Amino acid sequence: MSGNFRQDRLMHWVIAVLVLAALASGFAMTRTEPFSLALLQAHLGCGIAAGLLTLLRVLIWFKRGAPQPIYPVSSRLQKVVSRIVHGLLRLVPLALLASGAGMIAFSGAFPPIREGTLQGLVAFQDLPPRNLHHMAALLLAALTALHVGAAIWHFRKTNAKSPS
Repeated sequence: MSGNFRQDRLMHWVIAVLVLAALASGFAMTRTEPFSLALLQAHLGCGIAAGLLTLLRVLIWFKRGAPQPIYPVSSRLQKVVSRIVHGLLRLVPLALLASGAGMIAFSGAFPPIREGTLQGLVAFQDLPPRNLHHMAALLLAALTALHVGAAIWHFRKTNAKSPS
């Protein structure tokens, strides 16, 4: 197993955990009352880390090329769907990073978030990046579910025992 493969897998799983934490904290933050600044801070930390690591991963892929697939792809349709899903899994976190940074910048909410004095999400309510951020988050959740489902399907198919 090459060092690059191990690094790619490690970065994959670190990003996956951060993305799931950002999605969960973002969903919880918008669905709970009263407002939780701690959830917002966790969401920002996980989202920024996931976005920046995704950016780093994309830059590495531009330099070295994308890693080889773990499981063989058996049809043209699978190959096309795989490329689309993997491409979007690279781009959507970057859109979330940009739209989240845009909301923070446009709202001027960074100082109150840092100081722990932000009282709610009203500062973000009417900002242009908000809808993009929410749509991208839903798309990322759907892509993640599709990606996990495909990985389980490939794993089961690859490791299926032949009848004796």
